[in-house]
Amino acid sequence: GLSSGDFANALESGAKELLVQKFADLSGDIRAICGDLAGENYRPTTISALGLKVPTEVIEELRPPKLPVGISESSEKGTLKSYVATLSFSYQIWVTKGDTILSGLSEYASLFALLEVQELVAKLESATLPTSASTPLTTAGLGKAAAALRLQQNSAGQAANLPIAVVVVSPEQEITARTLITAAGNFARVVVLPLSSASTYFVLADPAISAPIARITLRGSKGPRLELNSRRSIYEGVEFAVSHDFAIAHLDNQPGIVKCTA
Repeated sequence: GLSSGDFANALESGAKELLVQKFADLSGDIRAICGDLAGENYRPTTISALGLKVPTEVIEELRPPKLPVGISESSEKGTLKSYVATLSFSYQIWVTKGDTILSGLSEYASLFALLEVQELVAKLESATLPTSASTPLTTAGLGKAAAALRLQQNSAGQAANLPIAVVVVSPEQEITARTLITAAGNFARVVVLPLSSASTYFVLADPAISAPIARITLRGSKGPRLELNSRRSIYEGVEFAVSHDFAIAHLDNQPGIVKCTA
């Protein structure tokens, strides 16, 4: 049969999977807004992009010209933040309530997801973003916002023609936004965040196409980590650490976001 230590490790493995899956279920709005980047360590990460030029038409039998290529760096560096909670339980509590404890630890998925939301809101409200003034959340205003997004230029100087994929609004704007998007054929996802202004909203392109807002995680981690302190005897009690490392960064060398103000 399983020893107490084996039982703890088996439960820990199941709890890890539950924590990551629950986090994924709760962070859909973040993934709809942010592109994913991997940070290798806790040092500031320089985020670069290849600057391309528009291809030229080639006349038959002539050698194509060599186009200059540059690398642009975002002015903001992504620096990972680390969030950790450590919990200890006596052996008596563990042997009687171990499954309940590990099931409860999955609730950290919600806490970490909300921390990411908090960081995202802070970034949206503090970053210097392309802005469209006099653009209220109305049909006409969304039309103006859509045009501003499509006219943003890529690294080659072309109008990127990016369609709206996500509209980020405050809780006060939620029903208005959902009504407008539904009436227009559900062309975009509405994401509600605790923005400080009820008269400001954001439109974004699909981050799979262009991602000016990046979510950086340690070595591309899929979610929070749960670890059992294996150096401690099970009879001394059990100790868990739940942690998550991430950062939200604005990449000003990427098109794909417009801040709209009434």
